[in-house]
Amino acid sequence: MKMLLPQNPSRLLLKTAAASALAVSALTAQALEVTGGFTGWWGQPDQQNHGLIVSVSRLPDGEKTGVLYWAHFDASGNPSWLFAQGDIDDDMIDARVFAFDGITFMQGEDPDANFGEQVGTMEVVFSDCVTGEVTFDTSTVGSGSFPIERLTNQPGAVCSGGIGDDFSPVDLPEEFEIALVPTDVLPEARGTAEFKATPGNARFEVEIEQVPPGEFELQVGGESRGLITVVNTDTGEGEIEFRSPAGEGQLLLDFDPRDQIIDVLLGGQVVLTALAPEEGDFPGSPPAFDMPIRGNLELDLDLTNEGVYPDGEASAEFEMRRNRVEFEIEVSNIPAGTYPVFVGGINQGNVTVDENDLGETGGDLDFAFPPSGVNPLDFDPRGQTIEILQGATLLFSGEFPEGEPEDDGNGPGNGNGPGNGNGPGNGNGPGNGNGPPGG
Repeated sequence: MKMLLPQNPSRLLLKTAAASALAVSALTAQALEVTGGFTGWWGQPDQQNHGLIVSVSRLPDGEKTGVLYWAHFDASGNPSWLFAQGDIDDDMIDARVFAFDGITFMQGEDPDANFGEQVGTMEVVFSDCVTGEVTFDTSTVGSGSFPIERLTNQPGAVCSGGIGDDFSPVDLPEEFEIALVPTDVLPEARGTAEFKATPGNARFEVEIEQVPPGEFELQVGGESRGLITVVNTDTGEGEIEFRSPAGEGQLLLDFDPRDQIIDVLLGGQVVLTALAPEEGDFPGSPPAFDMPIRGNLELDLDLTNEGVYPDGEASAEFEMRRNRVEFEIEVSNIPAGTYPVFVGGINQGNVTVDENDLGETGGDLDFAFPPSGVNPLDFDPRGQTIEILQGATLLFSGEFPEGEPEDDGNGPGNGNGPGNGNGPGNGNGPGNGNGPPGG
C-alpha cells in the first residue's frame, strides 16, 4: 500500500497550513466545539509519515459524528490503516477503533459479511483549529498518545471552534428572542435571551436588568457559560454576548442554546430562567413552506388565453432548490399596463407590462423565499388557480400543478462504512484513494 506522503513536502505543507490557520483562527485558550471545520488531514509531527484523516458530518438523526482514518505502520514496518468513529463531546471525538482484515483487492460486495471488528478506543482532543492530542488503546498496536497538527483545510469551510462553523449556505437564517422568567429570589428581575444564526455565523446574547449589582452566573443546559457583571446603576443592567466566529476579546459561542434551559444565577440561586425553542424562526416574513427547504422541484404552467388579446401569452414557473424557492409570472404580447395577478383568489401583486424599442411588450412578477430583493413568497401557489385580470376582465387563467420536492442529496446521509459497508463510517468520509497525511 504505497500511499504515504514523502517527508519534505508534508513538512512544508504542515508549516504553511498551520501558520495560515493560526492567522485566520486567532483562537485563545478557551473552550471550543468540534465542528465540520475540523474536517481535513492532520499529521503527526513527531512520527514519520503517520497521520489522521478527520471527517465530521451528521447522521440521519441530525447528530454529529466524527470518523477517523489513521494511517500508520505496524511493528513490522508494513503500512496500515485503522478506522474509528464516535460521538463528539465539546472539544473531543470519543471513538471506537475498528480493524478490517481478510479482504482482497476489488473483492465483490457481500452484504452479509462483516470483516471488521472493534479493536480498541481512541480519543482526539483538539486544542484549537490546528492542533490536538490523540490517545489510543488497542489490541493491535498497543496504547499511547501523540500530538497532531492540521495539514489541510476544506475549501470554503471556516474553522473557529464555534457553532457558526456548522451553519452552511444550505441552512436558512434563524433567530429567536425569549423573555427570561423571574423566580421568587428576585421577582422584579427581568431578562431576555437572543439567538441569531446565518450561514457561517452565530450570535447569542443574554441581557438582564432590575437586579442588584454583583456577578451573575449564566448557565445553558446546566453548564456554566460565563458571568454577567452588573454595576451599581439605576436600572441594574448587565449583558453577556457570544459569537462564532469570535473576534478579538469576544467570547466564543461553542455551545448551542437551542432547546436548552437558560438560567441566570446569583449566589447559586436561579433568579431568571427560560427554555429556549428547539429552533428559531426565519427573520422577517413567515414562510409558506415547511423549512428548512430540502430538495429540488420545478413546476411550470402555460396559462390559458381567455381571448381578450388573442396573441397574448402568459406562464407561471415554480422552482425549489436547496434553501431557496422562486415563483414567477411572465406575460407578453398584450398592451402595456399594470395587471393584477390572483393566486387562489387572492391578489398577490401586479405585473407591469412595458413596450421595448421594437414594439414588443412583456413583463414579469417575481416572488422568492428568502426574498433577496424581490417580492416575498409568503404563499404557496402549488395546486392553486392562477388568474391575470384587466380590471374585472379575465385575461389568462389556469390550475397550477402540485408537486413535492425530491431529495437533492444535501441532507444528512447514512452511507456505508469504510472497508466493507458495515463498518463505523457514515459514507461521507474523505476516503478517496489519496495518500494519508505524512508526518
